[in-house]
Amino acid sequence: MLLPLLPTFFVFAFVLHLVGAADLFAYLRIGTGFTSVATAISLIPLRRDERVENALLVPIYTLSLASTLGFLFLQYSNIIVRLRDRYVFCTFLLSVHFVAVLSQQSNTTLEGIIDLGPVILPLVAAAFSLVFRRREPTTPTTPSRETNDVRNAEEGQGIMPDEADIGLSPMEFLALG
Repeated sequence: MLLPLLPTFFVFAFVLHLVGAADLFAYLRIGTGFTSVATAISLIPLRRDERVENALLVPIYTLSLASTLGFLFLQYSNIIVRLRDRYVFCTFLLSVHFVAVLSQQSNTTLEGIIDLGPVILPLVAAAFSLVFRRREPTTPTTPSRETNDVRNAEEGQGIMPDEADIGLSPMEFLALG
């Protein structure tokens, strides 16, 4: 039973080895986000087709729910800790707004919410993660030995992070507390 899945496991293990743990979460966010939107979009025509039984939609609904929840969790974990409550509030507020506006074109409001809710939530979460995500400083914070910046570091030049960059690494955030 698991024999057909064996090549998939080998490919997944090989990709994990090549990518490394640092970039794994970025690729998982991309994969779960794409899967959640793709399955949600595929559910719209399948729900309206009378030939498709409702029991056949259960695996697609399950995959859509699991990938959406995984995507939201991975996006939430990539947000700056002090901004997570604002991220959740803005994401859900804008999602409800878009679903309410776009569901007016459906036959019933409930049908619009069921059709468009799973599509809009990951898209809005991805858009707001660009605003609230954790970023690394764009300039070096320590003097480089290779470029001989020791003299500049002693004078206080070239060691400050970019002031426009609001993101902090977890260790920098803990040092503030």
